[in-house]
Amino acid sequence: MKMVNKLLAGALVAAALFAFAGCDKPDAGTEGLIKKGSPGNAEINYENTGDTMARGFESLATKHLDGVCAIENTINELEDTSKITNGVMGYIFGIVTDDTDKDNIKYSFSIAGVRYNQKTKKVNAYVESFKDVPKADLEKQLTGGKKAKDSPQYKDANGTNDSSGFGFDLGSKDDFVKDGVMKVWIEVIANDGTTPGRTGTKDTYTVKFFNADPKRKSGPQQAPWDLEYNTGAPEAKITVTVLADNVYAKGDKFTDMEADMGYYANVQPKQTMNGTWKISKTSKEAEEIAE
Repeated sequence: MKMVNKLLAGALVAAALFAFAGCDKPDAGTEGLIKKGSPGNAEINYENTGDTMARGFESLATKHLDGVCAIENTINELEDTSKITNGVMGYIFGIVTDDTDKDNIKYSFSIAGVRYNQKTKKVNAYVESFKDVPKADLEKQLTGGKKAKDSPQYKDANGTNDSSGFGFDLGSKDDFVKDGVMKVWIEVIANDGTTPGRTGTKDTYTVKFFNADPKRKSGPQQAPWDLEYNTGAPEAKITVTVLADNVYAKGDKFTDMEADMGYYANVQPKQTMNGTWKISKTSKEAEEIAE
């Protein structure tokens, strides 16, 4: 049995953030929230015994253009029926770190997050971008973010708005949950406007949510950056476009979209979360990702 990490009320909420060995940039958030395994894999087995949300992310050891993230989350039917969810698991990408001031490190990033809504018995999703978030604030309620649905591109997304204002309804419990485990695949595509598979608006990411493997072939590691898929690839449940301005602040070439990416989670107070992430089919990778 895996040992459940516990957040001691008040103490670890303010704990110092730590860097993962081998990463050139520190990860951020509640200590012990996400545990990285072999390249591309991570897990969460976390009980939040505190009165505030536990939140954080862990990134891959090197930068990439994009990839596919498979998320599995064990569904906990909450005893308190007034609660909507135990938290969110997500794919964080386009991470840019501003560490010019070592005492005030800031992150800009986008998150594609999913949760099980126990009230509606549906799986919800959202895509949101944040800019210049102080490292210390990642344990608190994120502010200053801009949901993709507030940008012009979001109006073209296929999906029904979630009534709670969280984002979209991806589908019913029957669509995504089997044997008590919710499984969602999230594909992120960096667009240059012309390359096959990347014909979305230049300087944007296309984010797709699936209830089955999107069957993307291994991502290209050098130009041309064509994306290809195996036969029988499913249709996305929802497709969202988000601006890549966080990354392009450092350049204007397509390959400047190469950035840190990884795993994101938040766990509501007095709740437990158990699940896994697997990132694969990454483009322009510098580390080996097990397929």
